[in-house]
Amino acid sequence: MSKNECVTCCKLNIKGTEIDVAEEIEKIVHFIVSMEREQLKLHGFTITQSRCLIKLSRCQSISMNELSEYMHLDKSTMTRIIATLEKNNFITKDKCTEDKRITYISLTGIGQEAALKIRNMFGEYYTRVISHIPFGKIDTVIDSLFIFLDAITKAKSEMHTSEK
Repeated sequence: MSKNECVTCCKLNIKGTEIDVAEEIEKIVHFIVSMEREQLKLHGFTITQSRCLIKLSRCQSISMNELSEYMHLDKSTMTRIIATLEKNNFITKDKCTEDKRITYISLTGIGQEAALKIRNMFGEYYTRVISHIPFGKIDTVIDSLFIFLDAITKAKSEMHTSEK
């Protein structure tokens, strides 16, 4: 099968079984998002809110624009998410002293606790997932994930280039 055929039909023959790669990837993504949504709902967060809290827990402070870019969200969507987090005392907003157009976001103590709880929840879940991977295959799976992530990043870049 040539590269173009694979891209066109997304079916591969693996060990004698025809696999629809796109469908399998959709199943994996759907399952992961469903699991995360279900777990986060128990704690009162959306997936997007949790990703913001986790990102903020990894830095002291970040501008709204930087957070919007990181989250791949437009500014109006980001503003609504930040407003909800601020209303619930998870974050604080501060204007830049040199340029009042720039707003910096940082976690409050409550926000830091929430981010830690979310990170621990995800960590526990993915540790359980990894425990079900056969011994000796974990490195292969991790290597494959990095290769897949790289491929997704390149495909996204190509899509943005072709849109211009």
